[in-house]
Amino acid sequence: DGEGFPDPGDVRAVVVLGGPMNVYQEAKYAFLAQEDRFIREVVGRGIPYLGVCLGAQLLAKALGARVYASSVKEIGYYSLELTDAGQSDALLAGVPNPFTAFQWHGDTFDLPGGAELLATSATCPHQAFRYGQKAYGLQFHLEAGPEMVADWSRRYPRELASVGLNAPTLEAAATQYEEGLRRLRQLVLGNFLSRQVGVRLAAAQ
Repeated sequence: DGEGFPDPGDVRAVVVLGGPMNVYQEAKYAFLAQEDRFIREVVGRGIPYLGVCLGAQLLAKALGARVYASSVKEIGYYSLELTDAGQSDALLAGVPNPFTAFQWHGDTFDLPGGAELLATSATCPHQAFRYGQKAYGLQFHLEAGPEMVADWSRRYPRELASVGLNAPTLEAAATQYEEGLRRLRQLVLGNFLSRQVGVRLAAAQ
């Protein structure tokens, strides 16, 4: 809702997830301008930042890159490839190449100046990037498990229909891919917490 952004000096790390809005809808969502300023300050201070989907687009915009409607709307499970830089990056250490990830987005972005491209795909070339040593943007939804995918599928059936999908089909795919995506989720979040924040992710029971 745009309220309660913390003082960057009071946080050890920032994670920004997705949302139904677009980064360029500041006239409709006034908090986006405040969030842009917050992200700029976080990155400027060298505070670890992880942006997922909208969070990656917000990071790209804060760094001066263009965010715009993609020629291809991605919803579902896609194969991504690590770049040479991605294969040696600390956040993605241990990630298989190629790997499968869940997508739900209609926008994309140009790679910010000075950023390193870490992952790409045939339909959306900028899937993951790093700026400096502590700011990361992931276009794909690292956090989305079967329950979240089912919730989105039922909330936004028109979005699914626009790419020729329906809720039962996507929910079945979510179940099929979850084991691998759970490992990916734990690996990347564990890398972020341990290598950027100095906190170890507890082992899953």
